[in-house]
Amino acid sequence: MELKILKQLQKFKTFLGLYVWRMTLMSVFFGVLWFVVDYSFVYVIQAFMVSLGVLETKQSFLPAYMLSSPLFGIGFLLLFGVMRSLILMVRYYLAGMLAQEFTKYQRSRLLELSLMGHHTRSTSEILSIFTDRTGYSGIVVQNTVA
Repeated sequence: MELKILKQLQKFKTFLGLYVWRMTLMSVFFGVLWFVVDYSFVYVIQAFMVSLGVLETKQSFLPAYMLSSPLFGIGFLLLFGVMRSLILMVRYYLAGMLAQEFTKYQRSRLLELSLMGHHTRSTSEILSIFTDRTGYSGIVVQNTVA
């Protein structure tokens, strides 16, 4: 069972191409990092509320020594905002680049196939795949990782 999954993963990796595969793994990494940063918002909002005096220190999940300074809550909130914006910027960039690289790679494979003459398709079918299908596939890949 595990060997079958690994073979399917290897086929998928070959289909995507090495560069697109690496970018996909980077997108997954930044997606997990985005989850961690968004999950930390619970602690950020608690620190900010404690620094405003709305929430008592003993009601929060954070240790008391972290909440001793009112500037800590504001700094924590600013750091959270900067981290979240940077991660979102990288994710959107990777989604666009992934779609473009995937489209470029698939078009180069189609062009190579059609120039080598090892195909049973007509020129119009290859041209249709080259323009329409590959572009749509790139959009699907972009929406998958975005």
